[in-house]
Order: sequence, then structure tokens, then C-alpha cells
Amino acid sequence: MTHTLYHVDIDMIHTLYHVDIDVTRTLYHVDIDKTRTLHHVDIDVTHTLYHVDIDVTHTLYHVDIDMTRILYHVYIDMTCTLHHVDIDMSHTLYHVDIDVTHTLYHVDIDMTRTLHHVDIDVTHTLYHVYIDMTRTLCHVDIDMKHTLHHVDIDMTVLCTMWILILPVLCTMWILK
Repeated sequence: MTHTLYHVDIDMIHTLYHVDIDVTRTLYHVDIDKTRTLHHVDIDVTHTLYHVDIDVTHTLYHVDIDMTRILYHVYIDMTCTLHHVDIDMSHTLYHVDIDVTHTLYHVDIDMTRTLHHVDIDVTHTLYHVYIDMTRTLCHVDIDMKHTLHHVDIDMTVLCTMWILILPVLCTMWILK
């Protein structure tokens, strides 16, 4: 890196395979607290990363954070396997929470403007969540108890009603 790294915590009792932190400005805080194996974490930013928490009890395969502006908070708290999380953006990501108790296969966040909040709280298997947008997404909640195979959010205008619409869509998908 070329500037300041304020804090990196790696607290684990087993194996950490790979952690890359490549920044050109300031990284304030990265916490990695786990009890098993972390295979790969890439943090590549060009401005400010405020906080990244990775708290798992089993295996985290891959986390990519590649951005050009500000990432305020990313929290990954799970008890089994997280296969892949991609955060690729060009502006501001305020908050991403991923709290699962089983398997999360893939989460993609690819955007060009502002993402205020994304919550993913599942108790079984989430196969794929893709958020591709060009404007502002105020809030996305994915709270389910079984299997969600695929969620695509591709938008070009301001979205404020996903918190009300998405649970209905998920329920319809599950019942289908």
C-alpha cells in the first residue's frame, strides 16, 4: 500500500491461507475472527475502507472487495460456508450485512452509484444474489428460511420499495 493502514485484526485458531490488502489511501479497520479456514480475502481499494468484519466458524472461500471510492461497512457473520462474495463498485457502499447459518454460494454487488444497505439473513442455502445497478439502492433485505436459488436486482433508477417487495417475491419463489 502507499498510505496508511490503521488496524488489521486476524484472530483465528486454525489456518489462514491468503489475505491481500492492497490500498492506495487509508484502511481503517479489518477484523478476521474465525475458528476454521479462510482461503482467500482480497481488499483492493483506491480510497477509504472504514470497516470489514469477517466472523465465521467454518470456511470462508473467497471475499473480493474492489472499489474506487468509500466502503463504510461490510459484515460477514456465518456458521458454515461462504463460497464467494464480490463487491465491485465505483462509488459508495454504506452497509452490507451477510448473516447466514448454512451455505452462501455467491453474492455479487456491482454498481456505479450508492448502495445504502443490503441485509442477507438466511438459515439455509442462498445460491446466488446479484445486485447490478446504476443509480441508488436504499435498502435490500433478503430474510428467508429455506433455499433461494437466484436473485437478480438490475436497475437504472432509484429504488426505495425493495424492502417491501423482495420478501413477497422470495415467498412466492419458495412456494413455487
